[in-house]
This record gives sequence, C-alpha cells and structure tokens, in this order.
Amino acid sequence: PILASHTDSEYLKKHPFDKNEEPLIFSHLTDIHLTVVMPERTELLRKLLDKLKEYKVNMHIFTGDYVHNYEKKEFPKVGSQVLKDWILFQKLIDEKFRDQFVIDIQGNHDAWSVGDPLGKESYFLDYSFTFNRSNVKTERDLFLREEKLFGMNFLLINNYRYPNPHPPYHFYSYPSKEQLDIIEDAVLRTPEAIVLTHYPIDYNWHFTSSRGNSYEKIMQHPNVKITYAGH
Repeated sequence: PILASHTDSEYLKKHPFDKNEEPLIFSHLTDIHLTVVMPERTELLRKLLDKLKEYKVNMHIFTGDYVHNYEKKEFPKVGSQVLKDWILFQKLIDEKFRDQFVIDIQGNHDAWSVGDPLGKESYFLDYSFTFNRSNVKTERDLFLREEKLFGMNFLLINNYRYPNPHPPYHFYSYPSKEQLDIIEDAVLRTPEAIVLTHYPIDYNWHFTSSRGNSYEKIMQHPNVKITYAGH
C-alpha cells in the first residue's frame, strides 16, 4: 500500500547529522528559459554560472526548461522548438560550465511541439547532459532513467506523452496508466529514492496506475526521500 512519507523530524531521529562527515554539496537550477529574443536572460545566467563555479559543488541538478522556445516576445505567439535557443544554450554551457557535473531532466518548454521523441527535432537529446541519442533508443528510455550516484538512488522522470502539443496545453502533466505503472514499479523497488522531474507532484492530473494510485499518491510512498521539481 501507499503510505504517508516520513517527516523531516522523523528522518533526523533515525539519521542524525554527523558534523564531522564530509558533506555532499548540490545545486538545483530550474527554468532558466534561455531565448535569443531576451538577451538579458543570457547575461543573468552567465553571472549565475560564474558564481556557482566558486562553490565546491559535487553535482548540479537541472530540472528543465533550459530554453524558452518562443520565436517572439509579443502576443499572439505559438511555442515550438526553436533551434537558435538551443544553440544559445550550448554556447553558454561550453563557455562557462562544460567541466561541471550535471544531472538533468526535460521541462515542458524543452519538450513541446515535439511529434517524435526520438526524431531530429527532439533537440533535448542533442543538448542534455544526461540523455542523448546513444542512451535513448526508445520512448521508455527517455521517460524514466534510474541512476546511482554518490551512493544515492535517483529516478529521472520526463513525464510527457507524444506527440506533444503546442502550448498552452502543457501547463499540467497528463500521465497515462502505463507511465504511472512504470513510475510506481520504480518507486517500489528503489529505497530512499531521489526523484527529479519538472512538474511538481500536484501538477499531474489525477489519472491512476493499475494499483489505483495517482502520481501524487505514488510520490507519498516512504521509499521517496525527496523530489526536486521546477515549473
């Protein structure tokens, strides 16, 4: 059964903090929304990446929306995959951040208007730190990735359904029963799971798995230690 997760106080009673132990340090970045039509965002991120390199960070976590993917600022506008935005992102990373260790997932801006998740316009596979065309051979490979890093269990969830629509039909996630089954099975076999996903747990519509559990309910399982999201 799905049970309520532990509270911080309960966890600390069982796992007291040892101040003599060398800590692991992580950063969490999300929703930077780089775009060629708003150059001020590029300058702000350039400063942020410079500042982050001053810290002795073991791993940087990015939870999506690398790019804005709108070709203009003014309304009316329709979002689509804008290659110029991805190239801008690549240039900035190569200039400031390529030597850093990053684990990342896909945001809704990174995924919208993609018909084929493995197709040539699925640019996330060309610019992600974690996902690429060598390790993603099926839609399932993109949907959920399990990583063990620094002795910790990470579940990376890109919860989209293809073909993906244009915005604004992307503000919430609409996981299928099959997707929820995959997530639930991964949670049940993964103790102290650290979940990375773009949508907060209450931004997923209340479809249910074969066991009758919504995404929000699955994330309340005691195996889930923490979730990092964006949006």
